[in-house]
Amino acid sequence: MANWIDFNTGKPRPLRQSKFTADNPPKPFDERPISYLWKPEPGDALIPQRGFITDLILATRLMETTTEYVIWSGLNLLSAVVRRMAWHGPWYPDPLWLNLFTVLVGQPGMKKTAAINVVDKIAQRFIDFEPDNPERVREYLNVFRGKITAEGLSAWLKPQAQTTTRSDGTLVEVDRGSQVSFFLNELVKLVNKAKYNNTLIGALTSFYDGLDADEVYTKGDGHEKLRNIYMTILSAATPDNFKNSFPEDASGGGFVSRLNIVYCRQSTRCFPRPSVQDGLPTLDDLAERLWWISRYARGEYHFTPQADEFYRKWYEGHWTKKRSMSEEEQNEVARKDINLLKVATLLRIQRYEVGNEISLDDLFSAKKILDVAYRNGSEATDGVRLGPEAKARKNISNIIERHTPITQRELTRKVSRYCSADELRHHLHQLVETGDVAILSDDGELTDKVKKDGLQTYVWASGEDD
Repeated sequence: MANWIDFNTGKPRPLRQSKFTADNPPKPFDERPISYLWKPEPGDALIPQRGFITDLILATRLMETTTEYVIWSGLNLLSAVVRRMAWHGPWYPDPLWLNLFTVLVGQPGMKKTAAINVVDKIAQRFIDFEPDNPERVREYLNVFRGKITAEGLSAWLKPQAQTTTRSDGTLVEVDRGSQVSFFLNELVKLVNKAKYNNTLIGALTSFYDGLDADEVYTKGDGHEKLRNIYMTILSAATPDNFKNSFPEDASGGGFVSRLNIVYCRQSTRCFPRPSVQDGLPTLDDLAERLWWISRYARGEYHFTPQADEFYRKWYEGHWTKKRSMSEEEQNEVARKDINLLKVATLLRIQRYEVGNEISLDDLFSAKKILDVAYRNGSEATDGVRLGPEAKARKNISNIIERHTPITQRELTRKVSRYCSADELRHHLHQLVETGDVAILSDDGELTDKVKKDGLQTYVWASGEDD
């Protein structure tokens, strides 16, 4: 078997031959060999159409991680691999790149890093299937897994151009631009409250947008020009570590608003040893399938007419609802529309099909995944994105949603530690205006007026389509 030399380690790696082509794409694996071991969990409702992500879910089903962690780890892996070779459109004036910043949040022992480690291993192997030297150089992931400073990040993002040979023996220079993907088992390696870290957080926030060109200054190298910037982040944290990681200026509309916060309360799986069942995808199977995606996911992806119409209506409702929110609450959902477009596009790409149309089903699946992440993420992190008033309103929303229908007296009792009766009425008025809560009077009739008599009942009315 022929070898190629790993660009980072300098060590030889096996060059593998894939059986897949544009005319012979991969076929999703069948879940039946594992059906007798399948333990349902809440995240199963988010499983998208069959493709790379469903294969990844099958490969990790005998591990004590969760479906939701695996879905988001798979999405982040896909976003890292497609780089600037695929994008969502139409978008003006620049393409909407598909990079994601994601943190998996859960208590210790939730196997967050297990999901990250699996996709990291796949990321290291998929390039072995690329037969073309220039393409291998272009597709090779620039992965960082440890602590880094702002100056270190600038050095890591220094544009990389490499000379290699074509199949006919001629030399060609391949420019990979300024690209990096973080796979971190602890978010605190990248983000913390140390003073020196503020500059790094500012840089991460800036690089999220994937500018064609930027310039940074470092003491060692002076001005460094960056080009074709593309950055992805996949990391993990406990709720306490997450809440204590961010300086004040990173919250609100800053770095935190760019994060997809994926919180799972518990796993329903119990396996003394993680394993993989015969007949289900191995890491090499997944690496080969990921290579196929990296080779054929190209150009602009766009909605079908039906998906475009649904998105337009959703966006109008989302925009209208934001106008009645506080500034802090607006920050919390500031990029939900952008993330919806990115995730819908990645769900289309993960299907083993040539073509660039994003279906209505892809968009529906993306919306379900985002709705759950945004709803649970704020609860897990105690509303890091929010100010005190918005946090109180968020807590009231969560209580009504979990205990709906709930009487006025019961709700008053539950929030009395941090909210007076007058403040509660103010928040309820806001929640009624945004359509999240409906009020029933003592005779069961709907009303939009919050009274003091203690006889009203509150019902959660939000349809998760903000």
